[in-house]
Amino acid sequence: METTSSSFIFGSLNCDGVRRNANYVTDLCDSLKPHILCLQETWLYECNDHFLGTIHDDYAYYCISAATPDDRYITGHAYGGVAILTRTDVRNTRFVKTDSKRLCALTFVVNNVSILVVNVYMPVDPQITF
Repeated sequence: METTSSSFIFGSLNCDGVRRNANYVTDLCDSLKPHILCLQETWLYECNDHFLGTIHDDYAYYCISAATPDDRYITGHAYGGVAILTRTDVRNTRFVKTDSKRLCALTFVVNNVSILVVNVYMPVDPQITF
């Protein structure tokens, strides 16, 4: 069954560490009730991605971690990472696999229209010159 809606709410937030700002993300979901909420800089390791499932009972998650636990010896904490939270009433969501640690994507259908959402985090790298 596809999602139908006359208005569809998208949101985006650089959460600067989802663990320390989980209450804010939960409040955002409660107050705005976005159908799709893109998060950047989640700062989660792959082994901790499941934390996103504890933020709100009405949301599923899709995520990509940019850090591995071995990186903690270099930076002190996880870095980067993106996630897309989808309200559970958004139907036919499909994770789109990519080879990038900087983006996650999913598709879903609303009013017979297939939609692709791509959440990208591209920090500035001072080592790159153009």
